[in-house]
Amino acid sequence: MTESEKSGLTFRSMLAIVFAATILMPVTIWMQLVGGQAAGLGFTTILLFIFVTKYFGRSPLTPQEIILINIGIGIAAYVPFFATFINRAYFAGSPEAYMFGITKFIPSWWVPENPLIRSQAVRTLLHTDWIMPIAISLLTSVILYLPIQLLLGYIAYQTYVVEENLVFPLAKAEAETAITLGERDPRKTRFMLIGFIITFSYSLIVYGPYILGPIIGVPMSAIPVPFADFTSRTEHLLPGALIGIATDPFTFFNGFIIPGKSVLCMIIGSITIWIVGNMVGITYFKSEFLPEWTSGFSLALTYQRSFLHTWASVMIGFSFAIAITQLIDARRSVVKSLFSLKRIGGSKGSSFWYLILMYAVCSSIWVVLSHWLLPDFPILPLAFLIVVWPFVTALINARALGEVGYPVAALPMREMVYVATLTANNIPVYSNLGVGVWFLPLPSTVGVYPSAETWVGHFYTARYVGLSIKDVVKAVVMIAIPLSLIMSFIYTNVIWSFSPIPSQVYPWAAINWPVGVIQSALWITRSVTVLKSAIINPGTPPLLEGSFIIMTLAYAIAKVTHLPFSPVAFVVGGSVLPPYAITALIGYIVYRAVCSRFGKENVDKYKWPFYAGVFIGYGSATAMLITLTIGLKAMWMLPY
Repeated sequence: MTESEKSGLTFRSMLAIVFAATILMPVTIWMQLVGGQAAGLGFTTILLFIFVTKYFGRSPLTPQEIILINIGIGIAAYVPFFATFINRAYFAGSPEAYMFGITKFIPSWWVPENPLIRSQAVRTLLHTDWIMPIAISLLTSVILYLPIQLLLGYIAYQTYVVEENLVFPLAKAEAETAITLGERDPRKTRFMLIGFIITFSYSLIVYGPYILGPIIGVPMSAIPVPFADFTSRTEHLLPGALIGIATDPFTFFNGFIIPGKSVLCMIIGSITIWIVGNMVGITYFKSEFLPEWTSGFSLALTYQRSFLHTWASVMIGFSFAIAITQLIDARRSVVKSLFSLKRIGGSKGSSFWYLILMYAVCSSIWVVLSHWLLPDFPILPLAFLIVVWPFVTALINARALGEVGYPVAALPMREMVYVATLTANNIPVYSNLGVGVWFLPLPSTVGVYPSAETWVGHFYTARYVGLSIKDVVKAVVMIAIPLSLIMSFIYTNVIWSFSPIPSQVYPWAAINWPVGVIQSALWITRSVTVLKSAIINPGTPPLLEGSFIIMTLAYAIAKVTHLPFSPVAFVVGGSVLPPYAITALIGYIVYRAVCSRFGKENVDKYKWPFYAGVFIGYGSATAMLITLTIGLKAMWMLPY
């Protein structure tokens, strides 16, 4: 870890971020419409700039510049903010929304009522009807969301990085990648090259047929993606248990960098819930646990239904227990973190009160805005979702990233609060209030830009390589986000003008957008009731309260007896499917075997550049495959 700070905000780093926003933003939009996600653009761009600086005889990129470029590209190239408005137009005009009877109740402040826009006869954001939806989105997603998350992220950074010195394995791997590329130590570079070759070759074999196959007619890969599902094959012995092996390279090699205690607690949590818990539930309590389960259910379907019926309530109870126990356990660190804010503004600490006031003002404005949009909806549930819940999730997810590298899976807290509130207040399903509340912008739904836990990761990598945190904030807020907004607005209008979306040209959107509408409509029409809480939803089993008590007791027992038990890792494991937990455990076992053969000190020294090669190899392979796909698609669409 570098002690002295150096600036990474140079002309070269800014140029790389501008390049990403200008050249790669349309690629990201296309990749998300075709394949659901964009990947492989970050470090491939960095490798390009490393080559350019070397070719022209300039000084090589420093680790500080590389980290800043990678952070900037993650926003300037990966966040097409305005592309989400295409999805809104499709949602409002979709046959699925009409089938559920909610079309006429979708509010005009979320998507214009103009039938030409909703039918995509008019495909442009340069229309006066879009002013209100865009203005509300910019206000909530940028102006209000960023200060709130930045402050929560800095508090979590001071708590878990500065005070408690947690590992943050994936952020450390990113930092080590920057150091290896910037310093070019021959031995580290050699191990990085080995990791690159292994993962690059593996990615071509596994992902090549999936990305190029539909275009060139190659059969699908013999290796399933993202995991091999053995659930139906083992159901006669383990009914309902989620059994499988992840096939992506990262999960296996994560076992090399995640601490052993965290790996073991994570596998225990995953097995307890998704294997033992599902098996017991299906065997003895099927009618209450998962009534629709039948022989032949896949891993994905069993996971989705059992999560909604049972485990969502359990995970929320666990999460509240983790939040409270973490506040108790890390109370001194949290207090020190709050007081550390005073150092930002000098001895008088003026910035401390400014930041606290900023958080209060932004949260208050958000609550007032929500009340203004829907004045008849109770304000207390909205205040909880806007003010309290973001703090809870920031505390939990930052701790989870610090221990195991994974956040806790997204919990349907908004949905549960809405269903309980709407039902308790006898608000009709098919009404402006009953439907409109589901489209309110909340911190949990508008977070396209860095969340609190993302800021913690950025600050960790900056501290690790000796980059000023102020440079990170400046690069993100003043350069990357404005470029992301400008370029995504331009390219969204250009791409949308070609044809309605989704269409056969964009297969992922054509398949998944209708499914997304159906899933949302099920919540909106209250066809799904999942909150199991004797206090909040009387008449249902007290799963939320019971899981809260169990996790609190487990924390207390581990604290008193000094057992090597991590409640956070256990809960993360409960939100990670067994294929990923099992594969990470296999990776950890292999790591231990390698340590016994070559010595733990040597392995720990070079595992980080090796993992960096894994990261770059995957990114380079997928970027190359997607580039080929774009070229082949372009030729296919020609009229000759």
